[in-house]
Formats: sequence, C-alpha cells, structure tokens
Amino acid sequence: MKTKVWLTILTAIILVWTIINLAKAQQEARPLSVSAIVNTWLNFDVSTTTLSLSPDLIDLAGNLNIASSTIISVFVGTNHNSGWSLSISSTSTDCPGSKLTSGQNYISMNSATSTVVTGQDAYGINATSTLSGVQIGSYYNFWNSSPIVVGEICSTGQTLASYNQPHPFQEALKIKFYASCDLDQPSGTYTDTVVLTLTPGT
Repeated sequence: MKTKVWLTILTAIILVWTIINLAKAQQEARPLSVSAIVNTWLNFDVSTTTLSLSPDLIDLAGNLNIASSTIISVFVGTNHNSGWSLSISSTSTDCPGSKLTSGQNYISMNSATSTVVTGQDAYGINATSTLSGVQIGSYYNFWNSSPIVVGEICSTGQTLASYNQPHPFQEALKIKFYASCDLDQPSGTYTDTVVLTLTPGT
C-alpha cells in the first residue's frame, strides 16, 4: 500500500515538473516600442482688439488733452524651453517714431521715445509686466511715469517684452496707448493699425 502511495506522489511530482518545463519551453519574449509626442505650443491673446483713445485730443471748446486707451492685458503661455518674445509694429511709419493718420494729416513723433504733453505731437505706448521675470523692452518700460513717456510703434518690429522660460497660459503684461497733439491739428479721426507678434524663444 505504501509503495502505491509513493508511486502516486512520484508520478504527480514528475507530472508537475514536466508541465513546468513544457511551459518554459513555450515562453517567448517580444519587445514593444512605445512613443508619445509632445509638440511645442504657444498661446497668445489680448483683452481687446479695438481701442479708442479718450478724451478727445482737442475738445469742442478748443481745449488740448492727453488721450489714452484703457489698459490692455496680454496673455501668453508656452512650453518652449526658451520662453517667448513679443514685438510691436505698424506700417504707418518708418522707424524711429510713430504716426496716427487721418487722410493726408497725421500726428507723429520722430524718435524712439517721447514725452507726452499737451500742445506737442506724440503717440506711442508703455508697458508693465504682471508675470514675474517678464522683461519689458527699454523703449516701453515707462509705466506710470510722470511725465508720461511712450515708445515708438513703427515698421520695424521692436521688442515689447520677453520671457526666457516655459510657463502656463496667463496674463504676462499690460500695455497702454497715449497720444497728444498741438492746437492747430486739423480735425478728423486719426487711426493706426498695430500688430503684436509673439514668437517662441527670446
């Protein structure tokens, strides 16, 4: 009886060993190549695209005024490892300077920066950063200056602001337009088309 038990156990052991080795013999490895793409992204927006400067540069009583826009927020985000650069330009005039035009008449300044005072032609912008680390271009870094100082908006794009690392989409800076003119400026609606261009890298 004992012999039969041991034979049964031995047979079971041999069977298990055989199954294990057969399973090992049937195993094969296959490598799997996995990839995922991360694209460079760059998002850009402004709080408004239509601006009216106020008050009127010359009112109905003949009083001179310094006109300004509301504050415009500029929103930027990117994963580019060198951040971004924002330039400002206009086709209205060559550099240096800025120009508002009404038909054949214009309000212009002929320098890269200018003080805005009543009775003198001037037109441009200044800016301030709202994201720590944003560098404002030297022509425009006059936020809340007294007297008001603005930088040019001309055909060659000038660096308005830059940032040297990636960051989420958020407000990065604020800008504001200003203008003034002399008392004999012909009446009319004076306009300009300004282009803000954002590029990856600084």
